[in-house]
Amino acid sequence: MATLSPDLVAYACTAGTFVDGPDAARSLCTDIERIAGCPVVATSQSMVDALRHLSVTRIALATPYPRDVTEVERRFLVGSGFDVVASACLGRSGADVRPTRFDEITELVRGVDRPTAEAIFVSCTDLRALEVAASLEAALGKPVLTSNQVTLWGILRALNIAPSLSGFGRLLSA
Repeated sequence: MATLSPDLVAYACTAGTFVDGPDAARSLCTDIERIAGCPVVATSQSMVDALRHLSVTRIALATPYPRDVTEVERRFLVGSGFDVVASACLGRSGADVRPTRFDEITELVRGVDRPTAEAIFVSCTDLRALEVAASLEAALGKPVLTSNQVTLWGILRALNIAPSLSGFGRLLSA
């Protein structure tokens, strides 16, 4: 990777970047940055940065993962300074995530929403939640962030490009 001289490296895997906690995620990015010689964007750090950018402190967490992995992500978010007011999961992993239908994602997100949640984070870069984020935001009246959305937002920020994409949630439209 270092021989390619990239402008940026994106580690686009949510669980792969949160599983060992916030300190390990930062250390991983620092190690990759040192090897590649360029900025590194990781999904879990982009999730934290995006929530802070929106001044969100209380979130609901929706994942396709099994319950134990969802709990690890909840602890990651709490360790990053957020209050996770609710979490829900589909109990899926591996090849079972990608075929998740939009109606299942919508039901998961609507089910985890709480009045006290300022935003909802929908985890996993293999889950096609980005495609329903804007419609969920309109229905719920609050930010709905997804792994792919925050990763793209982090990439654009690292490259000093202002996001201006419509149809994928307010994070990418402002």
